Amino acid sequence: MVLSSEASYIALKIQAETFVVAERREDAATTYEKIGMWKEAGELRRKIRSQVVTQVHVNMNDLIDQLRQMGLSATYACPSCRSPITVNGSTSPDKLAKCQFCGTVFSSTDLMEAITRVVGHH
Repeated sequence: MVLSSEASYIALKIQAETFVVAERREDAATTYEKIGMWKEAGELRRKIRSQVVTQVHVNMNDLIDQLRQMGLSATYACPSCRSPITVNGSTSPDKLAKCQFCGTVFSSTDLMEAITRVVGHH
């Protein structure tokens, strides 16, 4: 099957947009160039060069202490088995390392976000 030039253009544009969604920016830029979308290709390449990495250090013990002081708890679902893990002021750090049901190691970032959502709302 041979695609018309318009159909090829549309297919490549959709492919480039899909690459953007998948954060494959260089592939998207190359695809945009193939269809003459130079401005879009340049914008993506500028984004690639200007990416900024921000590191934030959060003390999980301080967050748990805030839960204790406020009398609150946060619920985190294991990403693998979806078992609920309740985090409150009496939660020991070893229970935050991995799922007690399936053994999956937890992402400290995900745990921090779950606790911060609760602490930040009160």
